[in-house]
Amino acid sequence: YYINGRIVNSSGLGVGGVTVSLSGGTSRTFVTSSDGIYSFTGLTGGLNYTVTPSGGGCTSFSPSAYTASPLSSNQNDRNFTCGTTYYINGRIVNSSGLGVGGVTVT
Repeated sequence: YYINGRIVNSSGLGVGGVTVSLSGGTSRTFVTSSDGIYSFTGLTGGLNYTVTPSGGGCTSFSPSAYTASPLSSNQNDRNFTCGTTYYINGRIVNSSGLGVGGVTVT
């Protein structure tokens, strides 16, 4: 049997560099290339398997994991969406380069 799928961003584009871990009946890892595709093949039916993605610049995944409990057929398109959090920071200064307090940035 096999479990395969794809890691995509919110625009549906593949995300490379994501480590996808398989645990349960056997332990393996797979690192996605730029297409975001992962695949675990040669799995034994009747055992429990969990697929968990991590890294790749993602701060979260939806779903966070996929479990086949027990694996009884090939599992296609077990996809995950990569979530990212962006931060904007900076400093407000006057023309002399001195910090300015009490400023609201919207």
